[in-house]
Amino acid sequence: MSEMLRYIGCACVVPDGNGRYLMVRETKAVARGRMAMPGGMLEPDESIVDAAVREVFEETGLTVEATRLLGIFHCPHTSEDSYGVNFVYEGRPVAGEVTTSEEHPEVVWLTLAEIEDLHARGLVRGGHVQIAVRRSEQNDPVPNDVVTQVEASD
Repeated sequence: MSEMLRYIGCACVVPDGNGRYLMVRETKAVARGRMAMPGGMLEPDESIVDAAVREVFEETGLTVEATRLLGIFHCPHTSEDSYGVNFVYEGRPVAGEVTTSEEHPEVVWLTLAEIEDLHARGLVRGGHVQIAVRRSEQNDPVPNDVVTQVEASD
């Protein structure tokens, strides 16, 4: 049996203020052409919020402010043979313009209904995506203080 990859994912639901949310399509094989919210792996010595903001910028060209926590989502076994936790914030755009890249050739604004339709057809990467977008749309965040960053003890 191969060893499963564990991860800590950090992402943002980025609303445009008109009922649409930013989604990206990744080219890496494990993504299998599915749409996802901008996000990725937490790096060493990085806060969860900083990682979510960094990932949005790297994948879309937008600078966002992570305004509120929309959820902490645990997936014990993904379709990508991994397991882990995703921290999802709402990200308010503060600068930049949407751009594409070789790794993210499609960056689009979609409504919740469009995201749910893609999810129903297996075209969204992660069961947490539509839940987080729905929480953003319904103004139903999780208290930010659920996550507390602490220093290592000696």
